[in-house]
Amino acid sequence: MLYELEELLNKLKYNKESDHLIFVGDLVAKGSHSLEVVRHVHDLGASCVRGNHDDKVLKWKRYFRLLEEDGLDLNEHIQRGWLPKDLEVNSEHETLAR
Repeated sequence: MLYELEELLNKLKYNKESDHLIFVGDLVAKGSHSLEVVRHVHDLGASCVRGNHDDKVLKWKRYFRLLEEDGLDLNEHIQRGWLPKDLEVNSEHETLAR
C-alpha cells in the first residue's frame, strides 16, 4: 500500500542517508499499487526478505520465461494440465508477473 508506506516513512522521519529499512516480505499482492511499492522500496535502497506472495509472483515470472524460451502457449499448458499446481490462473500474482 504505497500511500500508507509513504505516510509511515514520513511519520518515522525516515532519512535515506542515515536509516536502512528491512522489509519482511509480501511487498506485492497485499494491497494497492504493488508495482509502485516495489519500485519505491528499491529506490529507498532497502533490504527485503521474500514473502510467500513475492515468491508466487517470481514463480509466475520464471514460468512465463520458460514458456517464451520454449515457444509454448500458456492456454495450451492449462488445457493439457501442465500448469504447475502452485500457480493460480487469473490471480493477482499472475497479473503482476506479466
